Amino acid sequence: MKVLAITGMTLAGKSELIRYASTKFSLPFYVMGDTVKEEVKARGLTEGEAGGVASEMRAKYGPQIWAERTLEKIEKDSPLVCIIDGLRSVAELNYFKEKLSEDFYLISVCADYEIREERRVARARPDDNEELASRDSRELGWGVGNLIALADYELANNSSLEGFKKEVDTLFSKLLGP
Repeated sequence: MKVLAITGMTLAGKSELIRYASTKFSLPFYVMGDTVKEEVKARGLTEGEAGGVASEMRAKYGPQIWAERTLEKIEKDSPLVCIIDGLRSVAELNYFKEKLSEDFYLISVCADYEIREERRVARARPDDNEELASRDSRELGWGVGNLIALADYELANNSSLEGFKKEVDTLFSKLLGP
């Protein structure tokens, strides 16, 4: 199984990459944040409380808990190639590398802080009410910065959407082959 895992700071463009690449290359994708949202919903909480639940579960069950829950879904589906969105820690990375084949690639999506803040304001999702600096601090505490540094590939998303899609095309064509 070939796995293309995506990491990066909030609003860097991870979801845009997933939306585009999954359609263009017909790849199933698994969003680690969705496993958090499922837990939040099961508890009867609001999406705005997702960050706290994510941290609580990491403290209680270990920093790889969301990787474990995501891998359960992947194993159930058994795709030949898939995308995982939202790695946040080296523990998650190590868990996936240990459990999955050597065809595991970590891709970081990066964008400048100012651009991400503009996206936060424009997107206006319920979980975007929290200040970007606060979210960045929490996610850096989980180890996102380390993942970005350890990524096999980096995609910059500071310009146009079309430019970003061209970068995605080039990288995914390389990784997926002919």
